[in-house]
Amino acid sequence: MFDINFELPESLYKSLELEKRRLENLGCNLEKIANQAGTNSAVFKESLKKIKLAIQERQQLTDVIRSRRDVRALAFLLLQLHIPIPLNKSLIDTMDKAMDNYPTNMIFEQFLQYYFIHFNKLSSLDIFANWLCDTKRALEKRTNRNIQIPEKLLNPNGTKWLAIEAIKQRDEFNVIVNQYGLHKYAEGCFMQVAKSHYYIEQLKSVDLNEDNRLFDELKKEEVYNSRFDDKHKIGHQTLLILLQRTWNSRQALSDACLDVILTIAGDPRISRINPKYRNWWQYIDRRLQDLVISRLSRKDLQLFLDAVEDYGISNYNYMLQEMFPSRKRFLEGLLEKGFIKSTRLYLSRGAEQYLLKNYQKDTFPSYATVASGDKTLIFIDLGNIQIIEGSHQISLWIYKNLSRKACVYNYDINRVLATDLTQGLSRRMKAVDNCQLIAKITHTSDRLKWQKETLQALNNNGIDINPQDVLSSNDYQWFKQIYGATGWRY
Repeated sequence: MFDINFELPESLYKSLELEKRRLENLGCNLEKIANQAGTNSAVFKESLKKIKLAIQERQQLTDVIRSRRDVRALAFLLLQLHIPIPLNKSLIDTMDKAMDNYPTNMIFEQFLQYYFIHFNKLSSLDIFANWLCDTKRALEKRTNRNIQIPEKLLNPNGTKWLAIEAIKQRDEFNVIVNQYGLHKYAEGCFMQVAKSHYYIEQLKSVDLNEDNRLFDELKKEEVYNSRFDDKHKIGHQTLLILLQRTWNSRQALSDACLDVILTIAGDPRISRINPKYRNWWQYIDRRLQDLVISRLSRKDLQLFLDAVEDYGISNYNYMLQEMFPSRKRFLEGLLEKGFIKSTRLYLSRGAEQYLLKNYQKDTFPSYATVASGDKTLIFIDLGNIQIIEGSHQISLWIYKNLSRKACVYNYDINRVLATDLTQGLSRRMKAVDNCQLIAKITHTSDRLKWQKETLQALNNNGIDINPQDVLSSNDYQWFKQIYGATGWRY
């Protein structure tokens, strides 16, 4: 019996730093390795020692492999030590010669296992895959029995083929994995990549407007965090495909897609140093992010209106209840006409509790909280015009060219006072060049006065919107009687 120290020099491979620790755990004597390999013979130990030493000293393996036993020792070491040896044509020719072109089932199985476990880490993948195909055919001919593995899997595009087969057969991925006897390789790189293709290929054609089983799978953390390629996860590909398909369709992002996107990446309207942004959104083009931001503005508006309506009802605020329909219609009109570019929601504690109770938390958009009191507010960006709207008797604050230094644009600020967005913001913006508070409008039920003043302020500053766009049909008729069809403009 003899011992071999499995410590590898640092200069061998940078990627082996972690592998050294694995080697210590595996133990350093060849008797244990030989037992794991299914043999206790001294000659096999000698082959292990020889091949291991050649790897340590970075010798050409083509100079030391001389027998079938040496090939088997190499196969075993590849599996145990995860050493990234390039299985190029020269090495494969040497192995074939050493085996007299007569590989055993055990050697084939060991190299096959290495292929499935390390698939996308292998260099000379096409050469190695072709050799596995040739070896499979030779074994089948010699033993007169079929090996279950389809040859199409032994190909650089084998992962995609497996995924498409599962889709064609309308099977769950695991069903076809078991069908081809691949379950024992389930944790290997090949299966991970194939499963990624399985999801992504379906995503290219699935109906984006309906919830489906694929979306449910993609919302699982273990799925969207799985690696797709060297740089991206399945989640990245999911975001790109959903958003690019939506962009190409020239339609709004569907609720089903938004649900998947928020589950994976969250709201893009967050600080760029936020881990969610760094993990996901920094890889997504800004024009595609804007699809999500635009869709979230609709959701923000819905949440804001729900919170305001609930407050009016639960607190018996009859004045707020009376004015709510007209305020709701005005904001929805701006949204429907496409003027709203982005929004930011500021929730009171009561509003936050109400909404979190009634909406699914993991698909909730980003929001800030109001530190005290029971006021809820929303910031609305129309491009060069910005609006602050709020519950209770908060005035409608309308700005032109609001400074990007304003707190509403700072997503590191997640907690404010109501006054920070009203009087406080107005005071701070007075000192900023080219920033103008163009209107402060008090909500009143008197003669549709606040709607007229708001329409004037918007139209005088480049927002071409008409009364019928933001008023109910009854209010519009009344509005025309009071101000005329065009007299409201002056």
